[in-house]
Amino acid sequence: MEQQRAQAAEVRKELADLRTTAKSTDRLVAVTVDADGALVDLRITAAGIRKTPDVLQRSIIEAAQAATARAKKQSAAMIRPISSATAEIPGLIPDAPGIQDSYGHRDT
Repeated sequence: MEQQRAQAAEVRKELADLRTTAKSTDRLVAVTVDADGALVDLRITAAGIRKTPDVLQRSIIEAAQAATARAKKQSAAMIRPISSATAEIPGLIPDAPGIQDSYGHRDT
């Protein structure tokens, strides 16, 4: 059980540090998100600043969606090795969330 706790703590730390970046296909913007998909950085090129708001909006949304999808995929891969080991913990301790609950990811 101690090994599982240590492994879960390490995964939580890795998830807290996880950042993924994606660029829009037109290369006007780059978006960085954390493991939960929350925006942590937005870079707009000089060419992007000169575009219309609608073009820039589409580029930002596209990059944000790509970065979020990548973050979810990476965090799910990080959680997968310990998810079966920690799945029974919420049942052992009432109201205790599993690591998947903490990060909003479930293998389906």
